[in-house]
Amino acid sequence: MTPKQLKYFIEIARQLSFTKASVMLHVTQPALSRQMQELESSLGVKLFTRSELGVSLTAAGRHLSERAPALLDAFRQVSLDVAALADVPAGSLRFGVPPSLCDLVTTPSVRQYTLQYPKVRLSITEASSAELTEFISAGALDFAIVAPSDSSARFSCIPLLREQMYLASRPHTITGAGAVDPLFLTSLRFVASRQPNSLRRILEDCLAEVNSKPEVVLEANSVRLLTQATSEGLGHCVLPYSAVATMVTQGRLQARPIKKLFVNWALLHVRNVEPTPSIVALINIIIGIARRARTEGRWHGVELLMQGMPDLRQ
Repeated sequence: MTPKQLKYFIEIARQLSFTKASVMLHVTQPALSRQMQELESSLGVKLFTRSELGVSLTAAGRHLSERAPALLDAFRQVSLDVAALADVPAGSLRFGVPPSLCDLVTTPSVRQYTLQYPKVRLSITEASSAELTEFISAGALDFAIVAPSDSSARFSCIPLLREQMYLASRPHTITGAGAVDPLFLTSLRFVASRQPNSLRRILEDCLAEVNSKPEVVLEANSVRLLTQATSEGLGHCVLPYSAVATMVTQGRLQARPIKKLFVNWALLHVRNVEPTPSIVALINIIIGIARRARTEGRWHGVELLMQGMPDLRQ
């Protein structure tokens, strides 16, 4: 029984579908089935029953599903504990980030990190907070930056950043300056992320407080598509400044802060799995880049909730 097989088994047991599990794990269905056949063979029991209604767990499968998460966590912790003994960050690091942070944070952080720590095999996944939380749960990622929600409550969350939300529009489509009130949003048409999505939820919760719902004319799972559509006048979008900073600088969008509307970003990881020197180094680089961007006036509406993580090797 290998950690990979456990990870695959946990996701299949959660989804009760090989097809859905293969999508979440980014693994082909034949490869997933082959790994489960090998697991069943090594254990000498059947773990799944297939029927026209889908997949169900056998008694042995239910027994393993109750214990598999703890076993996988133990594998992870041993691996991280050994990696923590390295003189410099090394090994592999699978890290998830929201697309909105790409221009101001992710790209410059990755550039600096790979130059500074060439012994680390860094893998970056961009996805929504809901997807990143599922990837953490499935063991497909080690750590991720997410907007905390009810679904992430079973994990450990370390607060990192707080961002003001902005109303982004095609230039010259909205007159006036300064922050806008949520009531102002009720008359607008929006392009927005598809549910489930933390930024979409923030927009809907904001309008619900003034007894309204957003009129969404386009849904997309790409921040770049949303900002491009907004610059072409298809609608307005509500995003943190990090997501629109580049296009605002280029003059392709205008952005106004929305009063009392924020998104919090936190470092998410499995409980009882402590951050390694590799992730500590990456988070400290991210915090340093965020601080510089704010000081230089390139990142409006950002507040650092953490000043840095301690070096675990000291």
